[in-house]
Amino acid sequence: MTTSGRSSHGYDGTKGRILQAWLPWLRLLFVRAAGLPLALAANVIIGRLLGPGAYGAYAMYLSVALVGASFGVLGADKVMVRELGRTTDAARPGELKRLLPWLARAYAMSLSSVLLLFTVWLGAVWWQGGAVAPVLGALAVVPFYGGTMLAAGILAGFNRVEVAQSLDNVIKNVVLLAGAVGASVSQMRGIVPLLGLQAVAFAVAMSVGLGSLAWRLRGSWTGDAAEGIGGPQGWLMQKSSIVFFMGGAATSLIARFDVILVSIFGTAYQTGLFGAANRFAQLGSVVALAMMYKLQPVFSRAALMTVQELELGLARARRASFGLTLVAISLGLAFPRLIIGAMGAAFLPAAPVFQVLLLGYLANSLVTPDYAFLTMSGHETFVARIAWAQLGLIAVLTAVFVPFWGAMGGACAYLAGTMAASLSLAITSRRALAKRRAVECGAAALAAET
Repeated sequence: MTTSGRSSHGYDGTKGRILQAWLPWLRLLFVRAAGLPLALAANVIIGRLLGPGAYGAYAMYLSVALVGASFGVLGADKVMVRELGRTTDAARPGELKRLLPWLARAYAMSLSSVLLLFTVWLGAVWWQGGAVAPVLGALAVVPFYGGTMLAAGILAGFNRVEVAQSLDNVIKNVVLLAGAVGASVSQMRGIVPLLGLQAVAFAVAMSVGLGSLAWRLRGSWTGDAAEGIGGPQGWLMQKSSIVFFMGGAATSLIARFDVILVSIFGTAYQTGLFGAANRFAQLGSVVALAMMYKLQPVFSRAALMTVQELELGLARARRASFGLTLVAISLGLAFPRLIIGAMGAAFLPAAPVFQVLLLGYLANSLVTPDYAFLTMSGHETFVARIAWAQLGLIAVLTAVFVPFWGAMGGACAYLAGTMAASLSLAITSRRALAKRRAVECGAAALAAET
């Protein structure tokens, strides 16, 4: 299998393909870290403008919009990462040509379904005499966030992960912060204009992503049209997309669903406290998400790597993810009132909620490399089952805890669900590696006999 410490596929047998991504990963970490203060500053301004009650309503409508957009994409962005990541640099433009017709059909179908559901919601609100403007504001966010996700997925497939992550983390947040400053100066306190601001910010991010992709493909988008994906192969791609959504998107949507669940079982004030704490707690996801997005293209070629390379890379990635996340959240754990207080004295009761949510992100960081490995190496079905079990557990616990403990109940439900899911991911990852090791040992024994 190896010669002079190097595998038969040309990978370094002691460090492996994963470790070659560390320097680019640091650039990606910088991109995500640069976007965080922009997002927090924008939310501080919005929170001060609206207060806890109105901020809770704003967070609920925005969460519904982001969840709807993710259902519209339905995991197609992850499929683009996997399929494009499997090809060589020279072959990727042609592969994208082949994938685009399928992507357009899949996105049109799923987005139409989401827009239909929003139309039903709008009609129900109008029939009951409620305010329809916030629903329209949330609806405006859906297509632009979905387009941003798809552009980011294609760019990540072209190994432009830093650019892909800058769309949502930097470009969008720059526009959002500029708009929030303008809203503060003009004392624009309505929920609807702020939702419209989110739609504009995502529209700019999507445009930058598509422009970057067009620039990347300049000169290579020539030749005969590639044969598209249809028939049984198209259905298999759609099935794979849905499985990716059930696992990957469900995991990323849990924080959004939390806000919606707290709004269902709690008051607008409690939702505002939870939403503010949850927004600040995303400080704990910077390292883990940067690592996940960087490792996904690497693990799309896991079949070319030995078990030894996978185990070594995963072990080091886990230590780096957990250790750097602990460093990132240490300030929040030590001085939660100082950080939450930036939104105003009315939000100070959210400080302990913030601490509990940070612990949940810390637990998740330990298995983020395992998540990337499983989703990109043919085990996405198991990830989907774990993610939806986690979401179900969080929903049940939220329904039980929030009526008694308010926002803190939502945080405790998230922590318990995340710890259970992290344990399940760790066990599943180790079983997958054990199966790979057994296959390799069997192949080596068979080769020795022959």
